[in-house]
Formats: sequence, structure tokens, C-alpha cells
Amino acid sequence: MVTTMYGNTCFGEMITPVSAAEHTQPRKKEVRLHVHHLESRKVGGDAPDNQVTLCESCHEKLHKGLITAKDFKKRKRRSTRDATFMGIMRKTLMQMLCSELPIPVVKTRGYITKATREKLLVLPKSHTNDALAIAQGKRGFNVGYLPEIAQIDKICTIRPVRHHNRQLHKAAILTGGIRKSNQAEKYVFGYRLFDKVQFNGQDCFIWGRRTSGYFAVKTIDGKVIHNSASFKKLNLVERASNYLIA
Repeated sequence: MVTTMYGNTCFGEMITPVSAAEHTQPRKKEVRLHVHHLESRKVGGDAPDNQVTLCESCHEKLHKGLITAKDFKKRKRRSTRDATFMGIMRKTLMQMLCSELPIPVVKTRGYITKATREKLLVLPKSHTNDALAIAQGKRGFNVGYLPEIAQIDKICTIRPVRHHNRQLHKAAILTGGIRKSNQAEKYVFGYRLFDKVQFNGQDCFIWGRRTSGYFAVKTIDGKVIHNSASFKKLNLVERASNYLIA
């Protein structure tokens, strides 16, 4: 076993239970842990929510009926669905990225990111700082010296958007069996949906257009700036793409 700034690195794989319940009696050192299925494996399977970690003594008492699941100290658990999904898709995602990107792709671990952020960069916990730590970490740029990194107040937000309404016609059928089109023209008075514009000196995006020339403009998080802004009062900042950036 090797000790580094990234913790103890063991050449092998240590398998631990995926979820845990609080122990029913004081814990001792070197306790052998068992995984217990709340419902039978045949009924509940090996899903994380169907498993608890018990010491050997409590596991034996549970099966003898001396204690029940109600005796466990309850604690609120976070959903593990996202972690399960990434565990299933990690290999496929890595293969896709390696085949489609012209740059090297390597995978890292959370403990490496945490150690890099805390010990090398000396930064507080945040999504942006974690991203920086991933780039600078054990498998990142691997620089020997990093100047002091100033924390900025502004964080850029990126949001994916669609450009086409897949519903071709209105749901209501008009007199004579006529179905009104549900899709607008690509350009209305020179503007596309989700173009970045300025309205009264504020950056915003076009979220809705009318053929009369009055548009609904909002911020990237959906906050309404004006529901009926004239196109004459808008100044184009950036043409729409697959992502909104603000």
C-alpha cells in the first residue's frame, strides 16, 4: 500500500457494501460487516435501497428474530440513482468519448479531485472548483506550481435548448377539417428562437415570437424580462446555437 496526497492507494479492489444502516449497538474495531437484504433477493434484488450493512452479531440476531428492521436507527438517504446510472454507463461513455474526441480522454476518481482541490489548489467546495481540480489533478495538466487563483463572482451558465417544435400541427381541428400549423417561420423580423439580444440594456434570450413583431424575452433561467417586447427595441448580441450561454 502506497500513501500519497491522494490517500492510500491499494493495488487491488476493495468491495464494500453499497448502503448502510446505523448499528444497533456500540461499534467495535475490526468488526466484520454483513450485507442484509430487507426483502428477499428474489423479490427485491440487489438494489442499493434493498440492502443494509450490519455487524455479524446484529445480522445473526435479525435472522433469529431477536431484533427487527424497526430497531435500526433511521437516517435519511440520498437517492443513488445517478451514481447507479453512471456506474452502468461509464464504460460506454468512455468508449464514445475516446472514439469521437480528437483529444486524449482519461477517467479520474472523486478522492483525487477532492485532494487536488483541498491540498494543491486550496479552494472551497463548488462545481466550478471541482472542474478546475479535475483538469489540474493527478491525471490533468500535472503542473508543479500554481499561482494563487482568484475566485470570481460571476459563473457562466450553459443550458441546452431545442430549435424545432416537433408537433407539426395544432391539436384542435378547425371547421372543415383544417389543421393549423404549429410551427413558426425560421426567422421572424430577422430573429430566431433563442437568439441572445439586449433589451433596455439587459442581456436576455428570445423565448417566444409573434408575427406581429412582439417577442417574449427571458433570462437563461427563465425569468421573464418582458412578455411583449417590440423587435424594434431589441439589439442582436449573438445568434442562437444548441446552447444558451450567460
